[in-house]
Amino acid sequence: MMNPWPINPRDTVFAEVWENVKPGLRTLFQLIPIKPHLDHVISIIQASPHDYTRIMSCLLFISSMLESPDFPIRFNEIMELINNIPTDAPEFIIETCRFLKDVFDHYSDPEMSSNGPKIVLNSMFECLAQFPEIVCNIVEVRGEVYIEMFPSVHLDFRFINNVVVFCREITGVEILAG
Repeated sequence: MMNPWPINPRDTVFAEVWENVKPGLRTLFQLIPIKPHLDHVISIIQASPHDYTRIMSCLLFISSMLESPDFPIRFNEIMELINNIPTDAPEFIIETCRFLKDVFDHYSDPEMSSNGPKIVLNSMFECLAQFPEIVCNIVEVRGEVYIEMFPSVHLDFRFINNVVVFCREITGVEILAG
């Protein structure tokens, strides 16, 4: 089956920038209060539901706030905003799925998520189930798996399994199994 969302070189560049910027933002957010910035970024998304570049930048910003106790409090609101944004921009969809994978990775680590409020991730998996091809592309299990990779691989399989639960069509399940 042909992938309706081919990987664009621009997407790769954005992902690389995302990974390089996040550690700096995380460090910054350990030194300053996050709540006003989180509130501002959410208001930007609300005001610009069709400005995909701006929303992707906002998601980058928010992804560096996952460790904040303010993030779980606003998670349902963030998911509602994501679910209400039209899905006609491939780069945006890919980056949104990456953002949601980061959320899952963070809140699936008992050590990382034990300090703050818990969040229910069902709305996230329901959103991801609409894009099984993209989920397959963002999961990092490729080729041979070595024993030291098991924790990461196990986490990726849990991620895919949770997405499968919310697939409404068998084709989505088949794509994720592929």
